[in-house]
Amino acid sequence: MLYQVLHEIEKADGSITLNDLSIKLGVDRNALEGMLQFWVQKGRIQDDSTTCDDVVCSCGPSFISSVDCTFIAKMPKTYSVRTQNEQKEKGN
Repeated sequence: MLYQVLHEIEKADGSITLNDLSIKLGVDRNALEGMLQFWVQKGRIQDDSTTCDDVVCSCGPSFISSVDCTFIAKMPKTYSVRTQNEQKEKGN
């Protein structure tokens, strides 16, 4: 099953959301997150939500704390394949 997860991410054109992957594979989201973390730790995929802010605030950069913002939209968790260079940099 771990390789099926990796294969689906590799087939995706760019990033794929946790929800889409869960539906495609017919796997519970919580179980899938554990499998995805395995591949993140191996350096084969990356959790795109950790590479940038996973919230979008329309208040602008002058807002110090996004907790205070009433215009926040939580972005879906997405994953993508690491390039060969990124994998080498990580040491895997």
